[in-house]
Amino acid sequence: MRLILYTIQYFLLVLDVIVLLYLLRDIIIRFPFGNKIVSFLAVLMTPIWYPVQYLLRNSILYTARFDLGSYILLLVLTYLQELCSYIMNIL
Repeated sequence: MRLILYTIQYFLLVLDVIVLLYLLRDIIIRFPFGNKIVSFLAVLMTPIWYPVQYLLRNSILYTARFDLGSYILLLVLTYLQELCSYIMNIL
């Protein structure tokens, strides 16, 4: 059981890093090969980001000017990481 929780926790950590890099895409694009890195991050983020965007479009948090989806996704992933570590401490 602990091995499964460790695996889930590290998977969420990897997703967390991907979301952080996606949030920093304006800085990354200035580096050499930045366009390729940003397009690769977009490919990685689409399956994670699209359901959050769909839920936000149909909620009260929808704003046309500012994208809250990435920030909410970052909060949810961090919460799930903490939940995994809490469950591991209980076991």
